[in-house]
Amino acid sequence: MSIESTRIAIDALSCGDCDCGACLTSAVAALKAFDGVVNVRFDRRKLEFIVRYEESITDTLVLHEAVQSCGLIIVPTHV
Repeated sequence: MSIESTRIAIDALSCGDCDCGACLTSAVAALKAFDGVVNVRFDRRKLEFIVRYEESITDTLVLHEAVQSCGLIIVPTHV
């Protein structure tokens, strides 16, 4: 079992014209629902999700799509 970590940066704490935070809560729940996800936390200062997952079970593309499906816009990161 290989545990990896990825960071998913977003452009704002809200989606569209809404600022209630429900989209963040939904995104955390969506990420935690995937098999292989070990831990999810959100860093409000850096505006990013930190996701630990088993790479043999899930991958970053699926995790990014989960965040986007909650209405949040992902900021491309370059490592």
